[in-house]
Amino acid sequence: MKWLLGVAMLTSTLGRAGEVTVYIHNVVIAPGPVLVRAERMAAGMFARAGVCVRFRTDTPHTASDRAIEIGLDAHAPADRDPRVLAYAAPHERAGTRIHIFYNRVSSIHGGSMTAIVLGHVLAHEIAHVLEGVSRHSSTGVLKACWNEDDFTAMAAHPLRFAPEDVRLLQATR
Repeated sequence: MKWLLGVAMLTSTLGRAGEVTVYIHNVVIAPGPVLVRAERMAAGMFARAGVCVRFRTDTPHTASDRAIEIGLDAHAPADRDPRVLAYAAPHERAGTRIHIFYNRVSSIHGGSMTAIVLGHVLAHEIAHVLEGVSRHSSTGVLKACWNEDDFTAMAAHPLRFAPEDVRLLQATR
């Protein structure tokens, strides 16, 4: 089965010295070790693309913080395509811009790849917000629909951003 990922676009959310701060609202949905592994994986994927991403679990300190907020939702709304793992609200300037449907992420491969898939979903959605354009790549992290070959590749090593995505991500620094 193919899984669709939400599309997002927004202006740059870079913080000090080109660092991107991402706030995750977990509310005890994802086990701590799963979330930490996923965050490390996503941060590493961005680091290979030349972008520094820092994850936090608190909330932005002021309304003027141009940070990315992510909500881990226990379940997807009933009206969402069952293949969609997450979506972003690119028009929002504050508040939760990315929603990840944890039940769907954790069900892939019977839950044996939850941290790996979650890391890739984090990277995919954050990249949409940072790139500021509504587009997908034919391969890699920003592929619109991951298939079994992609999941097999993820299990061996994190997917990479396509060269055009690296250029767009680096342009936001």
